[in-house]
Amino acid sequence: MHGGSLRAVPGRPSTLIGVPFDRPVIAYGGKTINTLRLWGAATHDSFDFQEFSGGDFVGALAGTLAAHTLTRVLYPDDSTELGQGLRFVQEYFLSLLAR
Repeated sequence: MHGGSLRAVPGRPSTLIGVPFDRPVIAYGGKTINTLRLWGAATHDSFDFQEFSGGDFVGALAGTLAAHTLTRVLYPDDSTELGQGLRFVQEYFLSLLAR
C-alpha cells in the first residue's frame, strides 16, 4: 500500500511462504474421507523488533498482517482499485502454489 493504492515498489521485493492446511472432508455416508488442501500466506519475519523498539508498534507487524490478509478472504469485492489489486495478488500467489 502506498498513498492509498496498491503499487509495486521497485527494489523492495517481498517474500511470501505458502503454508498448506490439509482438511479432511468426509463423504456422504462417512465411508470415504478426502483431503482438501487450503493455503495460507506467511512471512519469514513475523515481527520486526527494531521497528517496535523505535515506537512503530503497528509497523512491526505490518508484513505479517499483510500476508495473513492475502488468504483470509478469497474473491474480495473488486469494484475498487484496492480490491482489484488484492485479487490480482491472490491469483498470482495461489497460481504459484499450484505448480
